[in-house]
Order: sequence, then structure tokens, then C-alpha cells
Amino acid sequence: VVPIRNEEGNLPDLFQNLIKVPKLDEVIFVEGGSVDNSFDVISELAKGHDRIRVLKQQGIGKFDAVLAGINTSRANRVVIWDADSTISLEDTTRMLDQAAASPSLITGNRLRGTRAPKSMRILNLIGNHFFSICFMLILKGKKIDTLCGTKIFPKGILDLLPRDVLESDPFGDFSIIFGAVLAKIPIESIPVQYSARKYGNTNIRRWRGGVQLLLLFLRLLKLFRSDRKN
Repeated sequence: VVPIRNEEGNLPDLFQNLIKVPKLDEVIFVEGGSVDNSFDVISELAKGHDRIRVLKQQGIGKFDAVLAGINTSRANRVVIWDADSTISLEDTTRMLDQAAASPSLITGNRLRGTRAPKSMRILNLIGNHFFSICFMLILKGKKIDTLCGTKIFPKGILDLLPRDVLESDPFGDFSIIFGAVLAKIPIESIPVQYSARKYGNTNIRRWRGGVQLLLLFLRLLKLFRSDRKN
């Protein structure tokens, strides 16, 4: 599933990378809220490719787009592939190879990998470390990069979460990780190289998103403690 918003300039190279990956049974692009020509560009690129589908998002937000793609997917496992191409084809392919050999949640780790200059602002880096430390309370002391968008997981784990949790998660990362915890499947964190954007600007509203994530984490922590008591 590839959520898209204002990624017109990234789409040709991204598309060429995706069609080179035979492990992907289907590729679902979900475009929503773009002010550029993203939808028209990806629709034109997808013509003649049976594995590729393009959807128009009806809701708002990245995770809403991801869920829209998942709901139409025929597969049991899902790859979230960010359209900004800040995680390379090589690293994503490595993660796919690992997923083929394991039932785990596979997630990229930019904090243990390398980061190109200007790929992550200092406040973003601090925020990523902060939430990684927070999640150690849920992950039995294990520190991962909770907010790396590239993740591979069994889509059934999302059925274990309350609907209002899914609806309050702006990016989906926390819900996916917590779903893996509830499903009692391992979480494997793979170091990746994080590159700077080549086109456009991030769609993330840092302060608003940070507050949303903090409130969501506190809710998940409460659910986690309640689940342990039961």
C-alpha cells in the first residue's frame, strides 16, 4: 500500500522501483488531498499493469489512506511503502526478504541506520527518540524506531485494536506496533539508510502530530496495562 499526497515528482522513479519487485503480489496506490497532479500521474503510470491499482482516498490522513488500501487488498500481509522514497529500494527489498522468512512485524529503523544531511530535522529526531523510549514500556525494554513508515505486517493484527484507536492514529505506526504486541508476534527492527526528499515537502504537521501521538501513546499504554491484568 502506497499512500500519496503531493508526490507528483517522486512518482515516476517510485513506480519503476515498485514494478521491479516480484515479491509484491499487488500494489495499491491511495491518493488523497494532493494539490499537484499526483492522481493523474500515478493513474497514467499504472495503465497496463495488472498488479497495480489506484484508489482515490475518501477520508483524511495517512493512516486513513493506508486502511483504505488494506481494506481492498487480497493479501494477508501488507507492506507500507512511503511515496517519498526516503527509504531505498535496496533497504526495502532487504526487509521483504526478512519478512518472507518470518511471521514478524518488520519495521525500518532510521535511528540505528544512517541519515543523510537534511533528511530529518533535529526536533523530529528528538521526537523519534522520545517515542522510541516511551514504547520501551510496552516492548519490554526493546528500543525501535516507532515512526519509520516502512513496515511489513499481517493485516489481521489491526482487527485486534478498537476502532477509535485506529481512527485517532494519524500515521498508523503506533497502531501497527501495538497490534503486533496484542497478537504476540515478534517485532524485528531493521537498520535502514534515511535519505532526504528529492521532491516536495513533508506532509507531517510536527507539533499537531506530536500531540496526537502523545495522547495516542497514553491510551495504548492504558490498554496494554489493562490487557496484562486480564
